Amino acid sequence: MSSVASGPSSLHFAHIRAEFNVVTPMFLGGAEHKAERIRGTAIKGALAFWWRAFHFAHHVQRAGENLESALNEMRDREKDLFGSSDGGQGRFLLRVRHGTLDTLKGSSGDEIGAEPGKVLKNGEQVVGVGARYLGYGVVNAFNTKGKPDKNKRSKKEGELERDCITPGQRFTVELLFRPRSSDEDRQEIATALKLFGLLGGLGARVRRGWGSVALIKLEGAGQEWNPPASREEYTRTLKALFKNHPGRNLSGADWPLTAFAQESGVWVADRAGSNALDMLDKIGRAMLNYRGMGRGQDTQVGGQPILKQFQEDHDWFRTGANGVDIPYRSAFGLPHMYDSRNGIGVTAEASDRRASPMMLHVHVAGGVSFGVVSVLPTQFLDGRVTAARAMGPNVTRAYDLREAYGARNASGLDVLLDFLGAEPGKFQPNEVARFDKVLP
Repeated sequence: MSSVASGPSSLHFAHIRAEFNVVTPMFLGGAEHKAERIRGTAIKGALAFWWRAFHFAHHVQRAGENLESALNEMRDREKDLFGSSDGGQGRFLLRVRHGTLDTLKGSSGDEIGAEPGKVLKNGEQVVGVGARYLGYGVVNAFNTKGKPDKNKRSKKEGELERDCITPGQRFTVELLFRPRSSDEDRQEIATALKLFGLLGGLGARVRRGWGSVALIKLEGAGQEWNPPASREEYTRTLKALFKNHPGRNLSGADWPLTAFAQESGVWVADRAGSNALDMLDKIGRAMLNYRGMGRGQDTQVGGQPILKQFQEDHDWFRTGANGVDIPYRSAFGLPHMYDSRNGIGVTAEASDRRASPMMLHVHVAGGVSFGVVSVLPTQFLDGRVTAARAMGPNVTRAYDLREAYGARNASGLDVLLDFLGAEPGKFQPNEVARFDKVLP
């Protein structure tokens, strides 16, 4: 096997070795979006994200819930552990190993098939509308016959906008800890590796389930860990990882970063056989079913039945309705646009976008694929949002994910929880996928 490495060429032994499987197509690459290798910088960034998500509650607890002190303490610890431009090298060196990766090319008109990693031939089934919906920006959702792109070529549904690494391939992350590192350092990084391989992924649209990875082996530095062999074992593994986690007793409503807190939760969807793309498609169809409005008398979007339950949002576009000055579906992430060309929609005042607090992941255990949804509803914005519609004045106000408004007296958090069938019943749950809460 050939290897692609990030780090010193003299590195031959890793204190921790983690092996991962690519579960759903992964859209990586630099400025030209060429998915040729998995870079160590991408892995390190993902580990830092999951390290912060898990450990911030510990810093809040130690700081007596003083957020400023907790943030300063966490930043110092992160620099010490991961390194920084002003603080020097961190506690470990990192290298990524993999063979030559199989890819699908966005520039060649390749389409993603219903079977993972398969390039379509005549008569074969394209990946479903739900998966295409979740892949907006990297996968073409619908046929564009009569609407050619800038190259004067009509696009097909399922056609790639960018190169991707196909599923079923493996890569290894090796970490060599410096002599000054402690058992605590290694344990914290091991936890980040587990979270990355149980809930996360890499690349574009990763919060919508694309680029999901599964940790299949972890060894070294006292870490002897084998992957869960079933959906039930997966649930037990997550529960064990979060046993006695301080976030269970700390509200994260005002935390200015994505982290596990009292309001957080993880849900596991019903199983969908051995095909991860089928599972991703099912979650996407559930979201279309829940969020969809269609046009006019439409009862379907892309062949998917829709509930048409966000009438307030639909009416808001023109005149506003039932006291809704900001569409409820803004909770899924910003910007939330209705007409980008004319600036109609909801945008954050202080930033270009705000990622969804709902993170999707597809996992494979024991040959069975299942969806995982993490909801981490910490501070949604540190400023205000502007809602501009076709008719009527613009509205600019603070947006709090917990604050209820409109005739339904519903909040953005209500929107997310009702999608999962959790609570509080302000909206009808999706009718496509069932979710079981496994954390806390």
